[in-house]
Amino acid sequence: MLNKHEQIIKHDILPRLEEVERAQLVFSRQVEEIKTSQTNLELTVIRESREMQSTSKEQGDRMLTLVEGAMTYQSNNDKLEHELRMHKINTWTNVILKMLGGLTAAGGIGYLIINHILE
Repeated sequence: MLNKHEQIIKHDILPRLEEVERAQLVFSRQVEEIKTSQTNLELTVIRESREMQSTSKEQGDRMLTLVEGAMTYQSNNDKLEHELRMHKINTWTNVILKMLGGLTAAGGIGYLIINHILE
């Protein structure tokens, strides 16, 4: 009976146990490969996330510069339009005042001439 148990162990159980141990080694290697791949993937995601944040910040800074430039342009444009309007008003005022002054002077000279003729 002991011999029979010994044969069962030697021919049946030990080969299965060795096969399980080999499968366990293969499984352990696969788990290690998966862990290594996972770590590499995490590092890649972190690196790309940093690059994307950097790119987003650069684009935000450029957009801010563009908006500030547009606001400055609009402000300068408004000031120039106001100055142009004031200059036009000033020019028309000067023209009208000179015309009125000329008419007034012509009226005064005409009065003097008529007054001189009548006397």
